Amino acid sequence: MVINITRFWKSNQLVFIGILIILGITSVQITTASYTKQNFIINQDSKVFLDLHSDKNYNGSITVTVTTGAVNATVNGKTKEVVASSSQTFLIVNTSTIYFALASTGYAEGYFEIELNLAINGSGRNPITITIGILAAFLVVLSTVTYYIRAKRMEPKPGEEKDEFLDEETLRRRKEAAGAEKRYLGLDDKI
Repeated sequence: MVINITRFWKSNQLVFIGILIILGITSVQITTASYTKQNFIINQDSKVFLDLHSDKNYNGSITVTVTTGAVNATVNGKTKEVVASSSQTFLIVNTSTIYFALASTGYAEGYFEIELNLAINGSGRNPITITIGILAAFLVVLSTVTYYIRAKRMEPKPGEEKDEFLDEETLRRRKEAAGAEKRYLGLDDKI
């Protein structure tokens, strides 16, 4: 069986567009964003800037930039040294606990940028996402079944060929042969 792609696309165009819209909606993560930029000065001590324990998940980043001196930046147990005129970025990926602290053995100053997004459907168990996913799967199955039912109906029966796939010369010869057979058998009154 040969699949005609253009005919398949035209007959199921609305279904494909609907599936693409549903997949687009489910892939977009609903978030509320928070952005903070703050300067810091640390002189031989350590400061905790964020100690968050929540029942909601967060995504985002914390970027520490030092203009003078050097600091040890700690985010969720990961510590990196940041020296003057450089930056370090820490990624926050789907976590409900965020701890951010800076420590220095000398004088240091600079700034940090915190960008956090509250992931409403971070766990992936959002009922809206599940409903849209089930609907998308149903539409895919429905369009596939519809296509195969249409293709099966359009298939020629055994021993039958569709005239639209034959060239003109073959059709002319078949008509002549059928006419000659009718005359031979006496079924054709016109001679």
